[in-house]
Amino acid sequence: MFAAMKILFNEAERKALIEVAAMPELPGTIVHDFTALLEMIGEEGVPVSAALSEFTGAVVSKINTLLGDAEVADVQRVRQSLYPRVGALHLLLRATQIGRVDRSRATPRLVCHPALVERWHALNPTERYFELLEDWWYFKPDDTHWNPCLPDDRANWRAGLLRLLAKGGKARTREVAAHLEMYVRLVGKPDLALMQMFGMLEERPAKGRAKTEAACDLQPTTWGSVLCESYRKIAGYPESSADRFFLAEDGGDIPLFHYWAEQLAPMFPQWQNGLGEVPEEAAGPVAITLKVALDKTVWRRLVLPGERTFADLASLILKAFGFDDEHFYRFTYRDDFGVHREIEDYRYDEAEVDLSDALRLADVIRVPKMKITFDYDSWPFEITTENITAGKAGIKPAVVDKAGKAPRQYPLAW
Repeated sequence: MFAAMKILFNEAERKALIEVAAMPELPGTIVHDFTALLEMIGEEGVPVSAALSEFTGAVVSKINTLLGDAEVADVQRVRQSLYPRVGALHLLLRATQIGRVDRSRATPRLVCHPALVERWHALNPTERYFELLEDWWYFKPDDTHWNPCLPDDRANWRAGLLRLLAKGGKARTREVAAHLEMYVRLVGKPDLALMQMFGMLEERPAKGRAKTEAACDLQPTTWGSVLCESYRKIAGYPESSADRFFLAEDGGDIPLFHYWAEQLAPMFPQWQNGLGEVPEEAAGPVAITLKVALDKTVWRRLVLPGERTFADLASLILKAFGFDDEHFYRFTYRDDFGVHREIEDYRYDEAEVDLSDALRLADVIRVPKMKITFDYDSWPFEITTENITAGKAGIKPAVVDKAGKAPRQYPLAW
């Protein structure tokens, strides 16, 4: 039981939800579009950019033709950022963890996790819809196209945007229009595209549009308003935590989406299953060869067993370059799903991310050519994975090659 179960839906809202549940399929094109994307990616995957793991121009154009509501962009150079719906699908590949980036080839490719794809095809359309909704609402974006914020912040912004968009035509004063533009910027293009793809927003009839429509010619659907407003209630409720949990009576944490689903799911009897956790891949002992460089002329080649932690790697790097260990450090990288990650020094008490002594190298470094940055005392070390050799057990961490003289750690010291 929850600490204080709130009545999220009034009678009118429940009636609207039951009517949607009786429809042949849920609103929007999202299930069709995501399924079509998975089929297009197939077993071979598709090429992506090296920096941000975004779809290449040719792939963007092909995906756009598969959409239930294709986008029109009059551009000379096709880029993912110019096609919000394609970018939204790219985000869902990351959020569901179905898509991952394979950097072992000359050109990185986005491939799909076979076990998760199999699970996806086993879900019915209603389960697919709510699986994507949960993954979207939980996903915390951190790249340049999104505002880095907590899921409950975005829940408030989505609901606020829908309330303002409901004020169309003469009801849209200059003040409302100004607030609307602000909310559109806060929500961001990918979220706005997803709200349309999930059937929460639709095109406003031409006769109902304001003459000076600064933000967009969209209006909320009843479906969208009910979902977003009800989720906003619990995201901002005092019993919910700063991120994604609701406190239960026994003091435990209940995911916000599960709390919300407790009242919603009975109206959608077909909603029984989801994708579940990403299956763990069994792996034997490996030896990982890394090139750690301060620049092109100063570098060290290290070999470590995969079961060693990032704390062990940090110690070996500092020893290899003759640096002390009196400062905090941080590792940063993009994971298999293209998401920016950080690993903090285990001695840092206030860290809110993974700690270096709790994460094994083999859990992160899976393919050659992976790039990691090691920041220590204003010194940026670039780490490149050169080789991963299976079956190597019992090896010890070592420096096996080097080039260039390491600089003084404190060049301005007396």
